[in-house]
Amino acid sequence: KLALKRREHTTVAPAMQHTVNARLGDVADLLGFDLASPATGRTVNITLYWRARQETSTSYKVFVHLLDAKAAIWGQRDAEPGNGAAPTTSWIPGEIISDTYSIPVQPDAPPGEYDIEIGMYSLPSGARLPVTNETGQPIDDHLILGRVAVVQ
Repeated sequence: KLALKRREHTTVAPAMQHTVNARLGDVADLLGFDLASPATGRTVNITLYWRARQETSTSYKVFVHLLDAKAAIWGQRDAEPGNGAAPTTSWIPGEIISDTYSIPVQPDAPPGEYDIEIGMYSLPSGARLPVTNETGQPIDDHLILGRVAVVQ
């Protein structure tokens, strides 16, 4: 017996700690994010808030990286939105998607400040979506959201 689980769709944006207003291709707007610095352990938790721009038949993965000053990756999480429960192929125009990631920090990462880099890419090509600001000016194929403190 196969049980199908339907995902709720909402067009109401929740309150968020930080607003961003960046566009990833024609797929999504990143409205903002919530960030919890690691108080215990070595995990960074972030929730991204997406607004779907249009329907897409391409399933995109989100990447979240923790980068040091030399852009070396010290933590990474790649997944379909909603940990696979809200793939971009299921998004409807105007829908708001709350998308949470727990990024494990590598055990040998020195304590300090790390940049948080995010973006989206398609499989199997690995091609990243271009990122633009709210006026359409190109930024890159990724976005630096800010910094987070990593503690021992």
